[in-house]
Amino acid sequence: MPETKTLLAMIVAATTAVCATGASAETGLTKVAGADDRKVSEACFNKVSHSASAGALDGRLVTGQPTAAQQTNASKATPAEIANLHVYHRDLTTCRQITLQTAGRQDPLLVGAMAEGYARQDAVLVGLVEGRLTWGEFARDGYAAETDSAAQQASAAVVIGLGLDRSDTAQLARREQAAVSLAAWTQNQQAIFMQQQMVNGLSQPRMTNCRYIGTQLSCSTF
Repeated sequence: MPETKTLLAMIVAATTAVCATGASAETGLTKVAGADDRKVSEACFNKVSHSASAGALDGRLVTGQPTAAQQTNASKATPAEIANLHVYHRDLTTCRQITLQTAGRQDPLLVGAMAEGYARQDAVLVGLVEGRLTWGEFARDGYAAETDSAAQQASAAVVIGLGLDRSDTAQLARREQAAVSLAAWTQNQQAIFMQQQMVNGLSQPRMTNCRYIGTQLSCSTF
């Protein structure tokens, strides 16, 4: 669930994996955002990657390509590991909001690429915390989600950097597609939220909801 610098945790993000989950704070973001934005994003992800919950999951949260041992791990997450995954994902959500809001100041094409990656990574995390996936499957599926998202972000950054198709019609289509990806991510966050509530009714899960209001991306975490 690495999303370390491209998708730091794969909680995946569970990639960037919870995955709850690149090569820099977010691959596409690195190419189009300002230095200050990148520093804030990277600092957030770095803090989460060195948190107590991440330390408790050492060897479980894959950073980069998983090892053969990680890919073939047939064990499932224990209750203690699931509790730490929830904390890790909660903290990771804050970083994801930062990167999405930064991307929102650039282009909805990048927002859509990021949100789709977050949705896939969180879907992998849902499978792990619900007991449907093993740690090995989590590592493999999370890494696939992370690498696909990194490629999509890089492609989006190229399009944005070249200034291709900036028409109002194109921007509207990009916002609509981004909204679909954001909705999918919200849905998977809700599944994680509900699972955590079932395990511990006193817990305080965190969700981030982002949506376009006109041409502006608005995000709130609660």
